[in-house]
Amino acid sequence: MSRLGFSGRLNAGRASNGVLPGADPVPEDGSMPQPPNTERPHLDGAARLLRPAAPGSSDTGAVSVTMAYIGMIVVLMVAVLIGGGNVFAARARGYDVAAEAARAGAQQIDLAAYRSHGTLLLNPGAAQQAARRYLASAGATGTVTVTGATVQVTATSTQRTPMLSAFGKSSIQVTSTASASPTTGGTP
Repeated sequence: MSRLGFSGRLNAGRASNGVLPGADPVPEDGSMPQPPNTERPHLDGAARLLRPAAPGSSDTGAVSVTMAYIGMIVVLMVAVLIGGGNVFAARARGYDVAAEAARAGAQQIDLAAYRSHGTLLLNPGAAQQAARRYLASAGATGTVTVTGATVQVTATSTQRTPMLSAFGKSSIQVTSTASASPTTGGTP
């Protein structure tokens, strides 16, 4: 016996009884070994789906109907997600319009009051006009209130929601409120 544990010559992967490893040995009585069991219960679900249906089987086309339902559900979920995203974007845009209109109004400082007293006050007429002009240019309507040094704008706009039209919502009305006050810059 050699140091590696084999004796004699190698039998090309055969065991000492002449049978390949993993193969069923020939029974002592000389009969042929039986083929492996073709019924594979451990592959019951997956194998059944991959095998063609037997003639006269009642589940022919069941996968197609299931896939059609799943496809419709996925399309509806995508439509709702995109529509919901459009609603959030419309609200953000509505707030941006109100804030920009308020800032446009807050730039209309009463220069005479600032130069004589150093107090930041707004010119109410000019502030309202500037804020309304910005709202109109953005395609929105709303109210503008000027109190002392603060401009408050409530903007209302209509945003289209094409993905929600299947649910009866082709557009939504967004109302947002923002305010702004003038500030002086720091020293350089």
